[in-house]
Amino acid sequence: MDIIKENFYEILKTVDNVEESTINKLLEIHSFQNVKKGTDVSIQGNIDDREYILIDGIIREYVINEKGKDITMNFFTKGFITPGFCRTNDGISILSIQALTNCIIGISDSAELNKIRIEDRNFFEVSGKIMTKFFKEKIQTQIIHSSQPAKNRLEFFRKRFPGLENEVSNAYIASYLGITNVSLSRLRKIK
Repeated sequence: MDIIKENFYEILKTVDNVEESTINKLLEIHSFQNVKKGTDVSIQGNIDDREYILIDGIIREYVINEKGKDITMNFFTKGFITPGFCRTNDGISILSIQALTNCIIGISDSAELNKIRIEDRNFFEVSGKIMTKFFKEKIQTQIIHSSQPAKNRLEFFRKRFPGLENEVSNAYIASYLGITNVSLSRLRKIK
């Protein structure tokens, strides 16, 4: 098995009770693409009917607000990227997905994935576990970002994304934390 398939299996095997037959069905409907650093995989305001799984690299999700400001919403280092039904509204992407490094991404058609979810009882259960984990992380992040001082937000970021602050631009991290670059630099100097 090549490295892409091995990583695909490894990612899916992190979900309890996923069956080999389910992984094989999912593997069949995915195409794998090498994506260059800086490439937007999905763009806010465009049609997007695909699902993504990050095999290798670093991805960020971001939005452009009404003032034209770029705001980082999330980072991914391996695994499932925000599902289409959360990323889109009536098939139009409400955020952008950008490769921060050269990446390998598995891409599938949302309709094909939904068909497997309906037909394969194991994937129906597994996808429920994936969604539960995804929403739990989103809610925890939202609570931390809404209620904690910047120092605690940075600590949470470091726990959730170990080593990532040395891999991506400070501007993206500051944006994710809701602080300025200057504030982030000051916080990083405090031990």
